[in-house]
Amino acid sequence: MRDVIDQVASLDPGAAVALARRAIQHAAQTNPAVADIDRLLGDIVDGGRSPEADAFLRLLAGDKGVDSKLLGIPITGARVVVALPDDPRRLSGVRAALVEEHELLVVHAGSVYALVRNVPRRAGDDRALRSAMRLAALVGRIQPGTHLGVSAAVSEAGQLVAAARDAADAAQVAAQRDVTWLSVDDVWAELVVERLRAALAASLTTDHPLARLAEHDRRHRSDLAVTVGIWLALRRDAAEAARALMLHPNTLRYRLRRAQEVSGLDLADSMQSLVAQLHFCRTD
Repeated sequence: MRDVIDQVASLDPGAAVALARRAIQHAAQTNPAVADIDRLLGDIVDGGRSPEADAFLRLLAGDKGVDSKLLGIPITGARVVVALPDDPRRLSGVRAALVEEHELLVVHAGSVYALVRNVPRRAGDDRALRSAMRLAALVGRIQPGTHLGVSAAVSEAGQLVAAARDAADAAQVAAQRDVTWLSVDDVWAELVVERLRAALAASLTTDHPLARLAEHDRRHRSDLAVTVGIWLALRRDAAEAARALMLHPNTLRYRLRRAQEVSGLDLADSMQSLVAQLHFCRTD
């Protein structure tokens, strides 16, 4: 063991890191837990290979002291692309597939982040979006199972953190739908709803009709909450909701009345209905 340590110590820092990383990547093939170590090392090694990439990584981390000029590309109209591999062990392969295609590329938080410039050839041309689509097609061909999200266009460096979050969330939705890529321009409303839903639990009052309805269902083994959720998700269309639940429309209407009686929920109130829809409905 001492001989191995002495051998590694004699290497220059770059070679030592490369040797350690190869060993970790080899171990990750048989031990998925090691993939987390490889991902962390990738953030450190790949993030700072150039001053431009280091500036991009610092901006993604929320460092407001970074001058956007250090990025080396115009920020106006640029888009963030996030490539999310289905297996962390594919991270290095995804990066390798993109590294020749784009000059500003970093590994951050277990994903590959690219900043795609927008230099339109004519008025109205969104070159950044076209470039992002080309990157998505390339990754989909070389690294199947990777899902990508493309942010909306940014106008200043201060928007990069939010844009990166948007792109990462869009990549998650793409994975859920099993499509190669999605643009935030197309799924922004879905992302907002999911974020509101995630924050809802901490926002609800101590006692509320939704909890009372869930408790009633638990005690009586009924499906009133499910009925309300599907009815709301289907735009209050009683006939369509009845078909989805395989119920007679009159039975559906009875369940909706009963749900309000046992819980105090007022489905005629737009705000209560909105909260109920966020609480009970799911987009997956």
